[in-house]
Amino acid sequence: MANLVIDRARDVAAGTNHFAADDGSAPPFRLADIDVPTLVLHGTTDPLFPFPHGEALATEIPGASLVPLDGMGHQVCHRPSCGTS
Repeated sequence: MANLVIDRARDVAAGTNHFAADDGSAPPFRLADIDVPTLVLHGTTDPLFPFPHGEALATEIPGASLVPLDGMGHQVCHRPSCGTS
């Protein structure tokens, strides 16, 4: 699995810069304030955020639809052979 993730990564260093996205000045935000059509896609075998996290997210966003991605982990695979035994 690790090899598949590495093969798909375009810029591994980009995974270390997430801290730069938050400057601390964002106004308070609630998922319940989202008022646009929302589709939550979530892998059923995600080891980082288990499927109940996707269910909770869809529940908190008014009118959201949840689409389980059967057998998918934390990242969507872009190759037909990914996720097969």
